[in-house]
Amino acid sequence: MENKSHAIAAGSFVLLMLTLLAGLAFWLTRDSGGQQHRYDISTTQNVAYLQPESLVRYRGVAVGRVAAVGFDPSEPGHVLLRLTIDSKAPLTRSSYATIALQGVTGLGYVQIEDASPQSPRLAVNDVNPPRIPLRPGLLDQWLDQSQAILTQVGEAAHSVSRLAVALEPSAASLPALSRQSAATLRSLEAAAHGVTVTTDQLGQTVARINAPGGPLAQIAQGSAALAQTIDTFGAATLPKLGEVADETSRAMRQLRRTVNAVDENPQALIFGNGPAAPGPGEAGFAAPTGRP
Repeated sequence: MENKSHAIAAGSFVLLMLTLLAGLAFWLTRDSGGQQHRYDISTTQNVAYLQPESLVRYRGVAVGRVAAVGFDPSEPGHVLLRLTIDSKAPLTRSSYATIALQGVTGLGYVQIEDASPQSPRLAVNDVNPPRIPLRPGLLDQWLDQSQAILTQVGEAAHSVSRLAVALEPSAASLPALSRQSAATLRSLEAAAHGVTVTTDQLGQTVARINAPGGPLAQIAQGSAALAQTIDTFGAATLPKLGEVADETSRAMRQLRRTVNAVDENPQALIFGNGPAAPGPGEAGFAAPTGRP
């Protein structure tokens, strides 16, 4: 009886574990509750990071899985990815896919983006599934850029090598170039010596001009004499000229009065001016009547 009890307990435990495993498998593979539709991706890109049951995300949201990975019978050399995606995913005619990696696990998934969400919805056809274009992802772009950089580095190294080969014959001409450089330096030294001599001569000429009794001193003395003459003329001659001008002005005023008197009484030139008319209070004064 005891052996049968142990057998029954062991069998019950195995059945329980099988039930739990079946429930876990059902939970892992359960449908999201929405209707699924098929979509295809045909590409020549490397899809090594993808496998059946890889996730399909629409802008980061899980919307389906990769149902199968194989070859495209209608496009030789192309790989065909069959996707099952929830009908609620808003796929349009401008939707496109890329392959991305999940963290550091090395597992890939299909990332779907939409260039223009306002585009018409992508038609559903599970018999002849519509195709979504696959564009290079960040990893593919980085690999392409790395390859281009390596190619450019190789071309640069080859160019440097050819330049070094081209410079080898030029090494023989270095002595001649050195001689030409030496001759050029000697010419420059001679020119510099000529400039120095010219500078010395110019300095001597300036010294002679500035020497006591030289041209500049004579010019300064002449300028001083001229200034003294101008001062003497201003102090002595100009005042006398002013006095002469005043006398001339008085004589002209007297002459003008004489001419006016002659104009008024021409007979005065013959008979003289006569006695002056008596003024008020004097004998013979008569006040003007105010009538003509």
